[in-house]
Amino acid sequence: MRHGGQRRLWRPKDGTDLRRYAPLWTEGRPAHHLPDLVRILVSIDYEGTTGTAHWKEPIDFQKRMMTEDAVAIATGLKGHSVLINDAHATGLNLIPDLLPENCELIRGGPRPYGMMEGVCEVDGVILAGYHGGGGLSRSPMDHTYSSRTIYRLVLNGEEMDETLLNTYLAGYFKKSVIMVTGEENFIKSLKEKLDPGVEYVVTKYGVSRFSVRTRPAETVRAELKEKAKTAVSKLKEISPILPDSPYELEIHLADTTLGDLLELIPSAERISGRVIRFREEDYLNIYKKLRLGLALGFAARYYRD
Repeated sequence: MRHGGQRRLWRPKDGTDLRRYAPLWTEGRPAHHLPDLVRILVSIDYEGTTGTAHWKEPIDFQKRMMTEDAVAIATGLKGHSVLINDAHATGLNLIPDLLPENCELIRGGPRPYGMMEGVCEVDGVILAGYHGGGGLSRSPMDHTYSSRTIYRLVLNGEEMDETLLNTYLAGYFKKSVIMVTGEENFIKSLKEKLDPGVEYVVTKYGVSRFSVRTRPAETVRAELKEKAKTAVSKLKEISPILPDSPYELEIHLADTTLGDLLELIPSAERISGRVIRFREEDYLNIYKKLRLGLALGFAARYYRD
């Protein structure tokens, strides 16, 4: 945001001067005002960003690490239009003042497509700072959407995580996921499931659920920049992914209170106290019912907490 011709910077409490991370974009207009350019959605989460190990990290640190990763990717996409989705928690993490001028930012909520809001408007998708699904061994902060709501998700007999479900939503709209970044064990778990042309960046190494071995931040961000360049150059070579219909989604819940609430959704089938099943011909309907289930998970806290 500009006031009186000056850019007002958010300043972290630890005193770090983040201005050095904001590249100058002084030539001409922002990319999204120019014709015939590729438009990329960058959906960025927290748990797989550079250096992070726990949800209890200082909030200034969380904001800085997410923002610096986003800036590195956007810098690699210079000359293209970038739509960034702040996809962690309430979506109020990234520091808007530090994003390059080829970027637009989606923040806050709720949003119809959640972590993938904006997917209808773009040519390709980058999933940055993503993480292992609940139960993935030695994958820091492993969970699937919400540890307090979801124990596991199974779609057509296959174990699901946020990355796969969001990749399928992109595929529903005929968009390709061209790059994924996150912790090493999570990245290894993906490579046989996505298109072989997808680019990857390992941001850190998992030791346990709340312990990581970091990589040098400057090295990671240089890779983010270069891999983003490579990924966008391969856009037409990477195919969208979407399983064939019909779709059967089993939501294994954290407790039976959630089952009591999700059972109220039309077409929900309660398999057991903690398992709800949905069947749909259309993947978007499956995705929407999952999002509704997550919203009801927050409502369940009224009764539990």
